Amino acid sequence: MSLEKFAFDNLKKRHPNVRKNGLRACLREIGAYEMLMGGSFGFVPDATEVVGDTLFIYEIEDTNKLSETKLDIIQMFSHDLYDTRGYYTVLVALNRYGTEETRVWTVKDEIKWTHGPTGNWLSESEIEKYEEM
Repeated sequence: MSLEKFAFDNLKKRHPNVRKNGLRACLREIGAYEMLMGGSFGFVPDATEVVGDTLFIYEIEDTNKLSETKLDIIQMFSHDLYDTRGYYTVLVALNRYGTEETRVWTVKDEIKWTHGPTGNWLSESEIEKYEEM
C-alpha cells in the first residue's frame, strides 16, 4: 500500500464523504457548472468534500507539496466559487499519514463583511472575535 493511499484511507475514516481528487464531482454537486467549462483549474487536490455551504480541499503533504503558486491558484479559484455560488472554501493540509489535519486557509478570512455596532468592514472571523468580547 502506498503512503498516499494510507493517508487517504485515514482521512476517509474521519470524513466518510471525502472524494479522492473529486473537484469536478463536488462542483457538479453544488451546481457550479460554469466553473467546469473553463477546463483545468490549475491544481488537482488530493481530496475534496462538500459539507453544507463549504468545499473542503485536502492536500496530503507527502504527495505534492503546497507551493506558493498552488496556494495562489486555490485562493483565486475559491474567490470565484464564492462569487458565483456563495460557497466557502477551506484548505486543509494533512500530514503524510493522514492522521493530522491543519486548516491552512479559508476564504472567509478574506471576505469583507460589515458589523453593525462598529460600522467597520471586518472579515467574518474578525466579527466572531469581536462578538466574543
